[in-house]
Amino acid sequence: MEEFEQFVKNNKDIITKSQGKDRNSLVFAFVGDAVFGLYVRGLLASVSTAKAGVLHGLAVRFVRASYQSQLLDIIWDKLNGEEQQIATNARNEKTNNVAKNSNLAEYKKSTSFEAVVGYLYITNQAQRLFEVLQLCRVYILQDLKNSK
Repeated sequence: MEEFEQFVKNNKDIITKSQGKDRNSLVFAFVGDAVFGLYVRGLLASVSTAKAGVLHGLAVRFVRASYQSQLLDIIWDKLNGEEQQIATNARNEKTNNVAKNSNLAEYKKSTSFEAVVGYLYITNQAQRLFEVLQLCRVYILQDLKNSK
C-alpha cells in the first residue's frame, strides 16, 4: 500500500489546517468517502485474485455506513483530539440523508469517520491518514479472513 501513501503525498489540492476550520465538516466527509472507497478497492485488488464483480461486492461491504460506524468505534481512542473534534463536528451536522441500509446513528458515525479521512487527505496529512487507514486495514483483512 506504499503506492497509496505516495498518491496521498502527491495531493496538490490541499488546504491548511487553519483553512479547514472554515470548512463544513460534511465537505470533509464528501472527500473522505471517495478516499476510503479508493483505499478499500486498492486493498482488495492487492490481496485477492477474484474477478471485479466479486471485489465490488466485498468493497460495498466495507464502505457501507454500518461498517464505517464500527471502524470509528474501533479506532476512536487512537484518534487525536483534533481528529475527534472533526468527527464530533461531522456527527452533529444537520443532515436530511440516511443511507438506505442503515439507521441515523450509524449514518452519522460513518459520516464522522469519512470526515476524519477527508480532513486528513485535504489538509495533506498523508502520514497520519495512512496510519489511520492502516488501523482500518487490520480489521478489514481480519473480516476477510473470517468470512472465508
